[in-house]
Order: sequence, then structure tokens, then C-alpha cells
Amino acid sequence: MCLIQESMHCKNTFKYFLLLIFLLQISSANCQVANAEIDKRFSVFFSLGYGLQYPMNSTIHVIQYPLKNDYYLSNVTATGQAAGGTSFSFKQLSWHIGFFYNYNQSRGFELCYDPYLYYLTADQKINANGTMGGNKFSKTLLYNSKNNYYNLHDGTGALQVNYITRFGLFRSITHNFALDLIGRFGLGIVMPRSESSLDTVKIHHFSTNQFAGVCAGTEVGLRVVTHKRIYLELNYKINYASLLNVSVYEGTATQLQGTNMVLAHLGILLPATKRNPLFLIGWPHRKVITKPKPMYKKETDY
Repeated sequence: MCLIQESMHCKNTFKYFLLLIFLLQISSANCQVANAEIDKRFSVFFSLGYGLQYPMNSTIHVIQYPLKNDYYLSNVTATGQAAGGTSFSFKQLSWHIGFFYNYNQSRGFELCYDPYLYYLTADQKINANGTMGGNKFSKTLLYNSKNNYYNLHDGTGALQVNYITRFGLFRSITHNFALDLIGRFGLGIVMPRSESSLDTVKIHHFSTNQFAGVCAGTEVGLRVVTHKRIYLELNYKINYASLLNVSVYEGTATQLQGTNMVLAHLGILLPATKRNPLFLIGWPHRKVITKPKPMYKKETDY
């Protein structure tokens, strides 16, 4: 009888032990889910901006097999604006759309588009050497809007996927004002729209947008946030593009081009999950105690 009771007691103890383990597992799973939810905070942003471009000196390789031309234009200087100036168009605007994905909202990804404008400096003498008309040559050519020219017009752009980081410099207790340091690095493609007239063949050649190269860029900026959601961003960017098959008359042009950019963007930032740290109101300021009260009352207080 005692053995039977002891056996029943052991079975009950084992059941309780299994139940305890089961409850602990459920609690652990809940904690893991809670921690996973804490780690995941999303916010999305979109911005529209305008910038100035300063192309670096480069070398352009022109190949025109039907004309038996294969030559290099060395140390070419260019600008980001046409000689006569151009009227404003939406094609000159750049845009960013992306998201932050970690709890502190310090890491994210974005898709961005930047115009990629390139105009040879007017009245520029360029050293050219190689083969022209099947004959070797080396001479100086004059490039301007009437003679030889080579431009990448409005509509030329670089489409990039960027990894973005945010480092908070200052944030008010109500989060209505913030100052952030923004960094970006990305890879993308270049879609030029070219206009050119090269060599002794004075034929104007124009091409529509084409996939003609890849690019890589890095960017650093200062973001000023107001009302938690509206921000102004000032950025400096260095972009390198390898242009492989830019269309010219009866051939292509190849170029490794670096560009310095100064950009200003106006954007909006929105939370995509609950309790996002960038949008929570902080603790109110504590009241400054100028006349501390004693812990115990004095006899005169009674």
C-alpha cells in the first residue's frame, strides 16, 4: 500500500515538474518574442532635394569603328551646368526613399536618385591622341558649343541603393527638435542622355536615356529635424561612375568620372511600428527645488 501511494506521489510530482517546465518554456518564449519585438522598430522616410555638381578632371576614350577613330581626350574639365544656363526642371531634382529597421533607428536602407549632369567647359583646348581616320595623331582640339562638344543633359541620372547610418548629436526632451549626423554608402547604375559633336565630322548626335555604366558613392550630411517628422538635410557626396557605352555618332565613349556634390533635401519621417524611440515623448523636466522642506516637522509647526 505504501509502495502504491509512493508511486502515485512520484507520478504526481513528475506531472507537476513537467507542468513547471512547460510554463517556464512558455514564459521564455514570450520573453524572446517580446525581445524580438523590442529589437524591431521601423520608420520610413522620403525626401526631395536639389544640388550642385562639380565634376573632376577625367579622360574620355572615344571609339568610332566605322570612321576608323580610336583616341583619348586627356585631362578634360567640365561643369555641372550648361554654358548658357538651363531653366529649372523636375529632372534636376534628386530624391531618397528608405527606412530604418533597428530599435535605435540608426541603421537602414534607401533607394536614391541623383541627377548626373556633365558639360565640357566652354572654349577648352584638350589634348587628343590616338587614331583618327586610320592615321595616328596627337594634337590640341578646341571644344565649345559651336565646334566639338560632349554633354550629359537633364534626365541623366544615377540610381543607387544605399546603406544609411544615423548618429544622434542632439535631441530635445520632447523630440520636437533633433540634430543628426547621417552617413551613406551605395552602389548603382548610371543612365546618361548624351549630346555630342566630335572630331572633324560636325554631326550633332543625341541619345535618349540608356544604361551605360555603374557607380559608387559615399555621402555625409547633417539632418535637422523639427516637429518629430519634418527634416532638412545638407549633404556632401562623392560619386564615382564608370561610363562604358555612352552613345556618340557612329560609336561610343568610355569614361571614369568622379563628381563632388553639395545637396539640400527636405523630407518627412514617419513611424511604421508602435513605440518608435524617435517619436516618443521623453520625461518632462524636473522642477527645480529652490526651498527644500525638512523631512520632519518642528515643534513650532504643531
